Amino acid sequence: MERAYGLHLVFDMMTKLGHNSDGIIWTPVKCPYVPGICDKLLKWKPPEMTTADFRINAKWSKEHKPIYYLEVLSHVTYKFYDHFQPEPDIATKWKEHLPDGRIAEFRYDPDWKVTIVEQGYAPMTRKGGWRFVRFRDDKDAANDEIDMVYQKNNFLLIWIIYVQLGKPVKKDYLSHH
Repeated sequence: MERAYGLHLVFDMMTKLGHNSDGIIWTPVKCPYVPGICDKLLKWKPPEMTTADFRINAKWSKEHKPIYYLEVLSHVTYKFYDHFQPEPDIATKWKEHLPDGRIAEFRYDPDWKVTIVEQGYAPMTRKGGWRFVRFRDDKDAANDEIDMVYQKNNFLLIWIIYVQLGKPVKKDYLSHH
């Protein structure tokens, strides 16, 4: 596919592919190929399909309640990326056996309320957080922090458009503008 205009044609072609397509990547015509991450690309996915793979760091608090953190790969070790609060039914399942160290796929939900628990501080609630999608037993590592910076930059660009529109950047908006 090669059009930056006529997006309705691109979306129509996507439905006829022999495989599922979860988005569009805009590539500048005059940019040479760059192996790895190219910051000149813009990747768009419907908001409900935009995901990232993190390693779950799960610990028990002094009150014997699970605390979850999401981690990204940083060179050869993992480092903190964000707090995470699973949905109540998932949290109940996980109490039997915490998924500490497992790689999982998450999607960002700007309306999800996350309670942040840190030792020595009163819990606080934040709007906007990651929601569990599925375990990724087919992967042995989480996203690299460089990938997350790239995804975050794309997310921020889409988020700026979202704020200007007051709603997510969905297929219909792209097709009509």
